[in-house]
Amino acid sequence: MPDEIIDQEQGQDQGQDQSQDQGNESQDWKAGLSDELKAEKSLESFKDVGGLAKSYVESQKMIGGSIRIPGEGATPDEIAAFHTKLGRPETVEGYEFVKPDLPEGVQWDDKLVGWFGLTAHSLGISKAQAQGIMQAWNDNQFEQGHEAQKSMKAGLDNLKESWGEQYPGNIELGVRGIERLLPANEAKEFKALMDSSGVGNNPLMLKYAHQIGKLLKADGYIIGDGHGGVLGVESAKAKIKEINADLKHPHWNPDTPGHKEAVDEMANLFKTAYPK
Repeated sequence: MPDEIIDQEQGQDQGQDQSQDQGNESQDWKAGLSDELKAEKSLESFKDVGGLAKSYVESQKMIGGSIRIPGEGATPDEIAAFHTKLGRPETVEGYEFVKPDLPEGVQWDDKLVGWFGLTAHSLGISKAQAQGIMQAWNDNQFEQGHEAQKSMKAGLDNLKESWGEQYPGNIELGVRGIERLLPANEAKEFKALMDSSGVGNNPLMLKYAHQIGKLLKADGYIIGDGHGGVLGVESAKAKIKEINADLKHPHWNPDTPGHKEAVDEMANLFKTAYPK
């Protein structure tokens, strides 16, 4: 029994010695450092070498996932690599802009989209950022287009109410008036532009065209059918052909009542059918 008690006491003494050694190690782990490092405030939070090592490992993990901002002397390749890490695609096509379903009155401009893609890529904008900007732009255009549609519809409704039954004839008169002022090929281009841009449905434009038509009709350059409508080029040619084939028509008989009116009608038909 005495021997066992001695062994236990020796074991306790050894444990105390080890604990004291570890405590001394914790207190003296900076003993081998230079005076400059010993005075470093950032090391005061570490109790031992193990704590310092753990902190070092964690910091290396963070550095591995970090991005270094290029300095003033950075090369183009370094700057390009930086933008790539931030999410910029390798090429402009990588932005993958998709044409959305557009409401009436809103046009998709391929040239504008191409310019935006080139600009975004040159400035290092990421794919997510570029698509976000594009979506915000589309939403803004949709909202403006929707408001323009509402305003135009309200204007057309007021015009229809104001013109009443004369609305179709007035529209036709305006169209013929514009066509009469321009060569055939330019008149066709003008009408296509009005349709594609939506200006052709603008109430103010319709009123303007109608006034032109009225003036030309009053001067005999546009022939009316008596019901608010007008004769176009082909209709005028057909009417000329019909009169020429009818030798009993007042146009060919000076002694027939209505001869003068028929001659004036033929002159106006030629103005419409064969504009200079």
